[in-house]
Amino acid sequence: MTENSIGIAVADDSPIHRKLISIILKRDSRFHLHGVFNNGRDLILATNRMDVKPSVYLLDILMPFKNGPQTTFLLKELNPQVLIFGYSSLFSSPMVDQMYCNGAKKIYQKGEESLQLIFDEIYKFSILELSE
Repeated sequence: MTENSIGIAVADDSPIHRKLISIILKRDSRFHLHGVFNNGRDLILATNRMDVKPSVYLLDILMPFKNGPQTTFLLKELNPQVLIFGYSSLFSSPMVDQMYCNGAKKIYQKGEESLQLIFDEIYKFSILELSE
């Protein structure tokens, strides 16, 4: 973790996506990966135990136990300043709308953009919004 790196945590129930995201973020010095979790419930529980909490979260929308919209709501309750991004195969549904209503900054569609481009954009959002 470098002094200027942005703390990020991820929740996705897909083992393949968790692995890909983990590999990319561990190699990207702009980010400090706080953890990659199976679902929103595990992410929330782990975040509550962290001394230094992430300032950015990337969440799948469809997950067991706590889905993306529920997790977004809870994270925003804990800290309204966190930046939350969605990453899902859903692009148009009531759950997408709910995630935006609960405070997600942007939702990326799986398979439509490369993960590296997504993290480039998340980094730009983070620099702009977290420095205010």
